[in-house]
Amino acid sequence: MANGTVYIGSTDKRFDALDAHTGTIKWRVVTGGSISASAAIAGGMVFVCSGDGVLHAFRSTDGTTVWSRRLTPGIVTSPAVVGGIVYQAAGTTLYALNAKTGAVVWSVQAPDSGPFTTPAVNKGLVIIESGVNWCCAFTLHVEAFNATSGSLVWSFATSGTNGETAGIGPLVSGGVVYVGTGPSTQLIAFNAANGAVLWVAPSRDQVSSIPTISGGVLYVEESSTLAWFDAATGQNISFISGSGANGSPAFANNVLYTTEGSLVAAWTPGGFRPLWTAAPGGFGILQSSPAVVDGMLFVGSNSNTVVAYGLP
Repeated sequence: MANGTVYIGSTDKRFDALDAHTGTIKWRVVTGGSISASAAIAGGMVFVCSGDGVLHAFRSTDGTTVWSRRLTPGIVTSPAVVGGIVYQAAGTTLYALNAKTGAVVWSVQAPDSGPFTTPAVNKGLVIIESGVNWCCAFTLHVEAFNATSGSLVWSFATSGTNGETAGIGPLVSGGVVYVGTGPSTQLIAFNAANGAVLWVAPSRDQVSSIPTISGGVLYVEESSTLAWFDAATGQNISFISGSGANGSPAFANNVLYTTEGSLVAAWTPGGFRPLWTAAPGGFGILQSSPAVVDGMLFVGSNSNTVVAYGLP
């Protein structure tokens, strides 16, 4: 959400801009593929990659296509836009593109046959995961590239017979990279500058989202658990068994917002009972993350609707 507008894509290939207060559709475009990742907004443009591997740049006010660029087909993730560059993972390729023109500045290939995750950009580095799990073996790579040139700055790799593949994407905060892996037995924290491993912590299940951090506590949605960890040491403070989640937690005004099964829930950090829950509609586990902006919470439901809640 930005400037009173909610931007959201859907599996029927549509990308909508909605008035945040009324839900009225301001504009709509139809792309060539399903949209399962969030958009990024910068410089008066909205960037989103559809499932056919095309990265679109729309004018945020009216949906006019500024440019589009066909990338490698495969799993696509949310883009990151920093310093006039769009960083977009598509399949096994990470691209850096000029945000104004769509020209490719540089690209790199994943070191294994697994797709890249959503990139994180911090202090001149693009940090990203890739991994693959086949039969009874796995590989995991976490890599940092120079954001300007695409040259490799550091890399972490592990492999084995059970455990880690790439998760959803890294969180970078306070000079530390936090990576959740899946099917997961570990959370890993790295020094963002040089890739040194700071700590490794067990988790109970596959990490199903990008973690959220607040007040030195790392909140992690696992497939059937909401867990929180000491961000400095990796110690598991506690956890709540839930109904599963596929969305990342959101934190605002000292309240943690999550999706738990088919519900949206609000928590006091570290609390074991939600302050409230709401059912946005549909059946099964919610596939989107809650977004909290300007005293409102937005979530995509399983009933083909976008729902907005006013917060106390």
